Amino acid sequence: MIVAAQGDNLAPHFNVPAQNETAVAGRTAILTCTIQSLGDHKVAWMDPKLKLLTIADQRIIQDTRISVERPFTQNWNLHIRQVRLNDSGEYQCQINTKPVKSTKVLLIVQEPPAIIRTSGSQTVREWETVSLWCTVTGVPFPTVTWYRKNKHEHQKATEVVGADGEGLKIHNISRYCQDEYECVADNGIETMAKAKMR
Repeated sequence: MIVAAQGDNLAPHFNVPAQNETAVAGRTAILTCTIQSLGDHKVAWMDPKLKLLTIADQRIIQDTRISVERPFTQNWNLHIRQVRLNDSGEYQCQINTKPVKSTKVLLIVQEPPAIIRTSGSQTVREWETVSLWCTVTGVPFPTVTWYRKNKHEHQKATEVVGADGEGLKIHNISRYCQDEYECVADNGIETMAKAKMR
C-alpha cells in the first residue's frame, strides 16, 4: 500500500486566512496570500475595481509600484509601494480553478494629519471678537485642539482653550493680550500637525 504524503493530490486552497492590511500613505502595503497545493494552476491579483493586476509573479498593468513577492514557495504577496489613499479597497487573490477560488484582502490607507491653511496672525480693534481657524486633513480625520500660550513674564503656562473643531473665537480682545494660540491636529498616525497664530 502506498500512502500519499500530506498535501499530495489535494486541490489548490488558501492555506492561511487572509489578513486585512493597514498602511500609511507613502509606505509599502503588503497584501498576503498563501496557497497550498497550487500545482499547475495560476494565481492572480485583482484590484477593488476587479482590474487584473498580476498573473503568477508577472505584473500585467503599467503601474511599477506593484509587484508580487514570494518569500516562500506558498506565498503570493502583493506589494504596493508608495501607497496612496486611492489604493484603498478590497483586493482579491484568485486561483484559476473551475470554479475560480478567491480570497479578499481589505487595504486601508491612512494619512498623517496636516494643516493646509490657517487664518494667520490678525490685527483687530480692542474688545472685538477674533476668529482663528485652521483647515486640516488626514485619514482618519484628525481631532483639533487649540492651546493658548501666555506670554506674560510670570505666566508661561499652556492651556487648552478649545477642542471642538477647526475654528476658535476669542471674545473681548484686549490691547494687552500678547498670547500665542496654537492649532494642533492629531489622528494617531505618526506626528501631530501644529500651527501657531497670535
